[in-house]
Amino acid sequence: METDRNEITDSKHLQEISQQEFCEHIEDDDFFQAYGNPVVINAENGRKYVAMAWPLAERMLRAAGRGDEADEVIRQAKEQDNQEDSSLVPDEKIKYWMYEFEMSDEARGKIDEYCVFHELTLDEFFEEAVTWSIDMAENDPEGFKKLRDEMRARSDADYEIRLVRYYPVYKGETEAMALKRILAEEKRIADSETEAGKTETDTV
Repeated sequence: METDRNEITDSKHLQEISQQEFCEHIEDDDFFQAYGNPVVINAENGRKYVAMAWPLAERMLRAAGRGDEADEVIRQAKEQDNQEDSSLVPDEKIKYWMYEFEMSDEARGKIDEYCVFHELTLDEFFEEAVTWSIDMAENDPEGFKKLRDEMRARSDADYEIRLVRYYPVYKGETEAMALKRILAEEKRIADSETEAGKTETDTV
């Protein structure tokens, strides 16, 4: 989905909104045009989350060779749709995506320097970086693989950017409900792995 840059301010920062504003307007049909795609949400728990429209998130997953994850999300959405309303199209239930990243101050500073030098807002930087990555993965897979391998081989941790978690938020869910859901799922998986480890130890 294209971002309507006329709605973005001239600041050198990715568009940020409060959790309350997010909850009040996420159901708006023009939400991502008005606030940016992606957009940063300042949550009441003190963290910052990044939301993006499902079409962009799906393209990122498939371009990165993680199409099976996109298929799994669509499958889960389809199951939920069948339970609630079989007349709904699965991917229409995913209103937006939440992405939580970690990065060092050095990495954030480097991005800010790049934006200032090239006269870009952070919104433009991330949009162009994602678009460039997708285009390269689709049109120059060998070049993309070489760049990926070079990045993996880097030992400079100062600029490391780590994806902590990402998850879909469905229509009818608030950001808090979605986060609670994914944290419960992470806990269920962790408990299951711990229990499996105990069972294996007991049988040795």
